[in-house]
Amino acid sequence: MNELFYSLVLPLSAAGGLAVLACLALSPLLNKLRPAARTRALAAAFPLFLVPAGPVLALLFAAAPAPVAAPLAPVGRALDAAARAAQSAAPAALPAGTAAPAATPDPAALALAALPWVWAAGALACTLWQMGRYLRFCRGLQRLSAPVGGERDALWQEVCAQAGVACAPRLRACPGLAGPVMTGLVRPVLYLPEGMPLARLELALRHEAAHLSRGDLWAKALVRWCCRLHWFNPLCALHAARWSRACEYACDEKAAAGLGEADRRAYGLLLLDAAQSRPLPAGAAGLGGPKKEMKARLAALLHPAAPSRRLTVAVAAALIATLCLTVCVAAGFSASDTPVSAPVSSASPQPLAGASSSQEQDAADPASQPPASQSGAQADSVPPASQSTAKAGDAEKTEGFIWPVPEYIEVSRWKSDYHKGADLKAPYGSEVLAMAAGTVSMAQWHYAYGNVVMIDHGNGLSTLYSHMSSMDVAVGDEVAQGQQIGAVGSTGNSTGNHCHVEVRQDGALRDLHDYFPDA
Repeated sequence: MNELFYSLVLPLSAAGGLAVLACLALSPLLNKLRPAARTRALAAAFPLFLVPAGPVLALLFAAAPAPVAAPLAPVGRALDAAARAAQSAAPAALPAGTAAPAATPDPAALALAALPWVWAAGALACTLWQMGRYLRFCRGLQRLSAPVGGERDALWQEVCAQAGVACAPRLRACPGLAGPVMTGLVRPVLYLPEGMPLARLELALRHEAAHLSRGDLWAKALVRWCCRLHWFNPLCALHAARWSRACEYACDEKAAAGLGEADRRAYGLLLLDAAQSRPLPAGAAGLGGPKKEMKARLAALLHPAAPSRRLTVAVAAALIATLCLTVCVAAGFSASDTPVSAPVSSASPQPLAGASSSQEQDAADPASQPPASQSGAQADSVPPASQSTAKAGDAEKTEGFIWPVPEYIEVSRWKSDYHKGADLKAPYGSEVLAMAAGTVSMAQWHYAYGNVVMIDHGNGLSTLYSHMSSMDVAVGDEVAQGQQIGAVGSTGNSTGNHCHVEVRQDGALRDLHDYFPDA
C-alpha cells in the first residue's frame, strides 16, 4: 500500500493537478472554441491523472527522461527524513535479561504510515457511496417503469440512426421524470417521462443520442473512476465538473444542429423544465444540469458563436504546446531524484542502531541519488550468461568483481548521460549476487528504485542493486563475494523484470563496461 500510494498515486495526482492548472490558465482561449473542441481540450488533462508520464516517455523514446526538480521534492525530503528518524529510533542490541526501553513513536512516521490507508479508505468509501446511490436509483426506475413501443420507439430508432448510433438503447417510461434519464454502460437504458408530446420528446431524444454518438457514457465512467482515485485532490473534482458541463454544451450544439429558431426555443424550454428536477446520482445521465449554468447554455443555444478557423488553430497550437510542456514536467514527478520512502516496518530490513556510511548518506541525499531505471527494448544486447566471459558461475573476476546476475538475458541499457547504471534483464526471481565482498550500507524500499541494496566495498568503492523482488540482507551485514543479496524483480519505477546495477568510486559513477569490457 505504501509503494502504491507514494510511488504512483501522489505523483499522478501532482501531474494531473499541474495539467488542470494549465487548462485554467488557458481558459480565456478555451472558452472561444466550439463546445466539442473545448470538451476534447479539457479531456486531455485526465490521462495525466491515470498514466505515469515518465515510464511512457521512456518507452516511446527508449531513454529515461532527464531528472526534473519536481515540486514534490520538499515533500519527498520530509518523508525520507521521517523514515530515517523512525529507523534511528530502533534500540541497539541489549544484554540478555535487560528490558528494552519503550520507543517513543515518531508522529511524522506514524502519519506517513497512516496516509496510504486513509487514501485507500477514502477511495473505497467514495466508490461504495456512489455505487450504492446509483444502484438504488436504478432499482427504483426499474420497479416503476414499463417498456415503451409504438411510435415512440420508432422515433427513437430514427433519431439514433440520424446521430450515427448503431444500436439504440432500450426505452422505458417512468412516471415522475422531468426529462429523459439514461443509465447503464454496457447495456444502457433510456427512461422517458410519461405523457411528453412527441414534438418535445424528439428534441430530448436528440440530446441523448448526441451523448451516445460522442461516447460520453464511457468517458464519464472513466472520469468518475479518476475522481475516486484522487478524491483528496480538489483540482480533479473541479476539472471533472468543468469537463462535464462542456459535454452538455457540446450535446446541445449537436442536438440543435439544423433546427430553426422556433425549435431552438422549444429546446431551451425543455432544458429549463429538466433543470427543475433533482440532481442525478453519479452514473446516470440526464437532460438537465445545474440551474446556474442554464443561462449560459441558453445563450449558447440561441446565439451560437462560430470562431474563425485561424483562431481555432491558434488556440489548438497554444494548448498542444502547453500540454507538451506539462507532460515533460509531469515526467519529472516519476523521474525525480527526490525519494519518497515508505515508513519502516518490521517486515523490512532495518539498520543497526548507529550504523551508517558515506554511501548511505549519499543515498538519502536527494541531490546525489540517481533517478529510476527502466528497461528499454531498443538497447544494446550482450551474449547470454552461458556464453559470457563474466559469468559468475565460473568465478571469473575482473578487477575483483564478478557478474551480479548469472541468469541474465541481456543488458537492455548501459550507463549514459540519462541513465546512471546498467539494466540486466533476467527472469523474475533470478539470483542477484554481491559483485565483491563488503558491508551492506543500505537495504530498503525506495519509491523509484524499489527494493534497493547498496554495498560498501571499502576504499571509496560501492555498488548498488535495485528493482529487486526481494532482499536477503540487512544494513550492517557482512557479505562475501558471490553471496545472494536478493532476487530479480520489477519493483519501484520499472517497466520489466531486471536488476539495475550501479558502481561508484569515490562518489563518481562508473560504467560497468569498465569492469567487464567483454560484456
